[in-house]
Amino acid sequence: QMDLLRSCENHARDGRFDLAARAATQAIARSPNAVLARTCLMRVAATQSVPADSVIRLAEWILARDSVNIIATTLRAQAITAIARAARGDAAAARSRAVAAWGRVLTLRPDSADLGAEAVESFLTLSRPRDALAALDSVDHLNPSEIRYPRLRFRALHTLARWPEAAALGDSLERVDAGFAGDPNYALRYIE
Repeated sequence: QMDLLRSCENHARDGRFDLAARAATQAIARSPNAVLARTCLMRVAATQSVPADSVIRLAEWILARDSVNIIATTLRAQAITAIARAARGDAAAARSRAVAAWGRVLTLRPDSADLGAEAVESFLTLSRPRDALAALDSVDHLNPSEIRYPRLRFRALHTLARWPEAAALGDSLERVDAGFAGDPNYALRYIE
């Protein structure tokens, strides 16, 4: 199984996704409870045009056996978010499910600035700015020099029309963050 797993990972890294999926499938055939092989297969599936619900099923199989698998937890959250963005009908329930999935990611890896920023960005794109602020409150102190966090906080505050807080944060960002000052998207929000 390990040779096939290594083959899956190497092929995936090289962009040969069909060969990666084949190696993972062979590893799973040899060892039906192969969590690592399924993790590789799930990573490949997530980069291809595989339906989000298929990625979720793979992730949930993995998480039933390895509840702290951060790759499965993150890819599951990304897939649930994709479904929530396209949701019709009960979109609020789909968004709540996505928020809960990202909450699990943040519980497992609150120290990851990348995952924290991705979770907050997902909350904002799902029109959940209050959840974005709550997430920022929980992870901000773990990465105090992470420049994306104040920018995301500014977007959430702006979305919530909390103008005095947004203006104060915008003023401080203009002084210390050249990217903020030069980004027309932030400038337009700030001018409002």
